[in-house]
Amino acid sequence: MARILVLAMAAAFALILGAAPASAQKAYITNLGSGTVSVISAATNQVVDTITVGVGTDPYGLAVTPNGGFVYVANYNAGTVSVISTAIQTGAPA
Repeated sequence: MARILVLAMAAAFALILGAAPASAQKAYITNLGSGTVSVISAATNQVVDTITVGVGTDPYGLAVTPNGGFVYVANYNAGTVSVISTAIQTGAPA
């Protein structure tokens, strides 16, 4: 079930990223169980960064602001939201 959710999220991001400039295309994927979010280059399909949002938080879903400046990550076990600044690629609890 989690694998299907991840694939669906990746497909949704691919559609969203289609309108962005090629040099700025990145996908953000939550890693349930690790407390991290992977940053994937759409140009190379490679993980280019891993952002820690907190041990035991279990990041489960996310949303990107319309301007692409921030990623909001829902943390399942912690009941919190982490905010990632895409400009500096760091996460912090909201």
